[in-house]
Amino acid sequence: MLCVLFALLASAALAAESAKPEKVREIFVPYEDLSTLMEGNSQRVFLTRQEYDDLLAKAKKKPPEIPAPQGALLLAAEYDGTIEEGRVRLSGAIDLEVLEEGLHALPLDMSGVGVRRAAFVVPASAGSAPAGITNPSAPIARDAKGQTILFVEGIGRHRLLLEMVAPLQTSAAQQSLTFRLPTPAAARLRLVVPGNVEVKSGAKVVSRTLDEAAGVTRFELLLPKEQLSLVMSLNNRMLRQQRVVVARSVLVDEITSAYERLHTTVSFDVLHGAADRFRLALPEGFEPTEVLSPLLSRWAVATVDNQRVLEIVLREPSTETVVLNVSATRTPARLQDWTMPQLTPLDMAGQVAVVGLIVEDQLSAEGIESQGLVPVDNRVLTAALPETVFRAEPGAPRVRPVATYYAPLAKFALQAGFRQPPPRLQVTTNVLLVLDDQGHHVRGGFALLPQIEKLFAVHFTAPAGWNVTQVTAADGKPLAVERYDAPQGESLIHVRLPQGIPPGEVTSISFQAESVPPDWLGQWPERTVAFPRFVVENTTRDTGAVAIRADDDLLVRPNELAGLDPLDDKDKENYGLAGVESNLAYRYEVQPYAATVHVTRTQPTITARTFSFLQIAPEGLTAHYEILYDIRQARARQLTLRLPKATPTSLSIRGAEGATVKDYTSEERDDERRWTALLAEPVNGVVRLAVDFQQPLPDNESKESSLPLARADGVAYQSAVVAVEGNAELDITVKTDARTVDVGELVAAQYAVGKRLLGVFESVGPPQAVQVDVDRRPGYGLPPAIVQRAELDTVLSADGTALTGVRYLLRTKAAFLEVRLPAGSELWSAYLDGQPVAPQRDGDRLLLDLPASAQNAMRDLQVIYQTPLTSVVMLNRVATEAPTLWLRNDRDAQAGEVPTADVTWNLLLPEGHRLVRSSGTVYTQQLETPRSPIWNALGGLFFAAGGVPGLLGGRAREAASRAKDWAASPACQLSDEVQSDMAPSSALMTPSEGLPREESIERLAELSKKEERMPQSEAESQPEAAKDSPPADATADPFGATQDPFGAPRPSSPKPAAGQPADQPAAPPPPQRPAAGEEVAQVA
Repeated sequence: MLCVLFALLASAALAAESAKPEKVREIFVPYEDLSTLMEGNSQRVFLTRQEYDDLLAKAKKKPPEIPAPQGALLLAAEYDGTIEEGRVRLSGAIDLEVLEEGLHALPLDMSGVGVRRAAFVVPASAGSAPAGITNPSAPIARDAKGQTILFVEGIGRHRLLLEMVAPLQTSAAQQSLTFRLPTPAAARLRLVVPGNVEVKSGAKVVSRTLDEAAGVTRFELLLPKEQLSLVMSLNNRMLRQQRVVVARSVLVDEITSAYERLHTTVSFDVLHGAADRFRLALPEGFEPTEVLSPLLSRWAVATVDNQRVLEIVLREPSTETVVLNVSATRTPARLQDWTMPQLTPLDMAGQVAVVGLIVEDQLSAEGIESQGLVPVDNRVLTAALPETVFRAEPGAPRVRPVATYYAPLAKFALQAGFRQPPPRLQVTTNVLLVLDDQGHHVRGGFALLPQIEKLFAVHFTAPAGWNVTQVTAADGKPLAVERYDAPQGESLIHVRLPQGIPPGEVTSISFQAESVPPDWLGQWPERTVAFPRFVVENTTRDTGAVAIRADDDLLVRPNELAGLDPLDDKDKENYGLAGVESNLAYRYEVQPYAATVHVTRTQPTITARTFSFLQIAPEGLTAHYEILYDIRQARARQLTLRLPKATPTSLSIRGAEGATVKDYTSEERDDERRWTALLAEPVNGVVRLAVDFQQPLPDNESKESSLPLARADGVAYQSAVVAVEGNAELDITVKTDARTVDVGELVAAQYAVGKRLLGVFESVGPPQAVQVDVDRRPGYGLPPAIVQRAELDTVLSADGTALTGVRYLLRTKAAFLEVRLPAGSELWSAYLDGQPVAPQRDGDRLLLDLPASAQNAMRDLQVIYQTPLTSVVMLNRVATEAPTLWLRNDRDAQAGEVPTADVTWNLLLPEGHRLVRSSGTVYTQQLETPRSPIWNALGGLFFAAGGVPGLLGGRAREAASRAKDWAASPACQLSDEVQSDMAPSSALMTPSEGLPREESIERLAELSKKEERMPQSEAESQPEAAKDSPPADATADPFGATQDPFGAPRPSSPKPAAGQPADQPAAPPPPQRPAAGEEVAQVA
């Protein structure tokens, strides 16, 4: 009691506390501190008192309740159906939920069913109360449109139980249901159907279970939203009990040597009921390979009562005619004691059949016997052959119909035997034999017609000496070939045919062969040729045609024929020779045949024109021949020519203008050598052969020597042209009886004659003999050393001393060189190739050692010496000599003088002196016409005394002026050249790098301590205008100088020097030894 009291008091206290109003505290904040309060939190909002009270009042109000979209709705549905006789019984449980108070009208989408009972039950999950029927009858009605309406009230879940029936429509081949049920989001149907049944259409099958013990099929289906139209197959047990089927068959047995195949076409006519499967009894040893039908679902082979049965299941029962094609195979085929196999339909009310026998072409049927069969025409079988007969595998043999029967009853018998005859092969052969220069060539072919069996290889023989080069198929592709030696020397050719040739089809193969009989490549005029036979082995018939064609100027005519008849052009097409050009053509009907022909070679007609070019030189005779052959009527394979026997055995023969020489040989005949040139290809028309060789001349002078002339051999007509060329070192005289012709007759030759042509001669027929007399001109040996140029510079002093600098440019390879100075000379210095040397001296002779030079053999020698002469007072003759060079091949050997080719001598006179006359081995053209010395002396006296202002005043001044000019004139230039002009001062050679001319002269002047003015260099003595002007063109010098090293130009014609005395020639002859010459000058 106390506990209950305390509990009541506690509950009353809690109720009192919950009833107390909630206190709301308000804090008043001055406006001055409002900013502090507002800055602390950004979520605060400043409101007036009125706005705050209105917002608080709205917060205390309850939100209005929103009604549900629908007052009641269906949640799930489960249906169970059982197929009975003529109807389906359905039961369903529909879960629904009421969301609002009141009575609700819930539409149920139902049609095609009759509702037997409707009740509400409490779902097991609704509360603690057990599930059960709460309302034995649920209020259901129909509206004006006939739609079923369920009335329900009370918030919460409800379950509606329905019991319904629907009609079942059954036809001969199927059964169907059509109705509509309420289908919420989760709805399914479980259906139980008697027998083994398949759902054809109308709903998606979740599962199918066949309960063989109960004899029913259980389905779980997904209901569609729209009306359900479920189509199912009939019960198979019921179908077998009610159907009536008859069969019409076409039974064809295909027999080959490898297998036996049974082709069956069965038409099942369903007379009553519907059929969804058929059975056929298989014969012993046959295995089904193909089963075809538009309604076929599957097939299998089962054994029933020791009998192999072929079971065919259709996709659906059919009340129409069902056509079935079956093919079964047995290997190997039974060719002996054969009986007709039967593919018998089972469970038939009746059956008839057309029985046919087709056999491979290579098999023959024997002893055919039948029981229970009626023979009919084979055309009936051809029109009714099963479809599987036409779908033969690649490579299957060809078959033909043998017998056809009609079987009115299910039981019949047919016996026969089969024999395979030996294979047969028919061949049509064509062979074309081509004869040419290279040998014999055959192009042939075989048209093969096999019978009985397919042909995969063929053998044919080739005659001895023949080589089969290739074998090709009809499309041109090469075939594999194997060669074997036959016992009689022939060749056996084995040809493989990869695709094979079916019996009854004609296929062609082609072959090519070649042969070169002995001595065929030689030069024979005629010979006999046997026609080769190419024969296919193991043939039952061999017919064909042969043809012969001669090429390359060959003629052919028949000799002996056996088993051959002439063949005209119209019949060539029958043997594969249509359009083939031939000289002879024959045909044969049986093997063997034989033919020999006579072959003649056409000889060409050749004319020739020969050109002989003979060049005679000291080293020997150079011969060049050009022979132009004009070939007519036939082609030539080789050309011949003849040369004297004394000509070399080794020479060069080449072809031109379309001819190529392959090889050439020679043979001696009498006094001639016959050359044969073998051409690479036979030619006709104009052909040119060129022959070249060289041979030495006799050592002594030859008189009336015959020149070797070429002539063409084996020609009908020829002409010859001979051209003889000489040499500057030989005196040649030509003697011949041939007529002399112009050099223009050589225009047809390719060879171009030189400038020393001695004559051109022509003759008709073989060339006329040409003889020559050859005299050799005397020869001159070259000196071992030679001075190419020498330059001397001589400075004369008034006291009778001459200072000379000489420069030699010489070519020699000698080791020693002797220099002989003029008598009484004193050597100052010597340079060799720009380097000072110390010669060995013996009196006026100097011995120089010439070291070997790796550069050019040109050596540069410079010598400076002083020679005493006659003093010059007023007018005196001064004689100077040039040094000479002597060659010593050995230190102790005798010396020989070295010749000099060119000398230039520059003479510098004392101041106030001039050259008035010159003589010796060198000459100059720089002399002026001399004036009277007396007159010059008188002029000088008058001028020195002040002159006379009368008659002689002007003359004296002129003479004094000329004397002043003479004193300042340049050096006189002396040369040993025959033709020379007065050279201006600008043309004098500037001393080269190796000869320090002015420096040496200045050194000599200082040593002699003379007070004479040294001559200026040419560059200093030239006026300013001459210095600025461009240098004159100089002749190229082998020593590298850009102008004449010695500066003296060579005039085109000799001119006498001005003031030259009458006894001095204007152009003296060149001296014999210029370097050893001397100069005699008269100096004033």
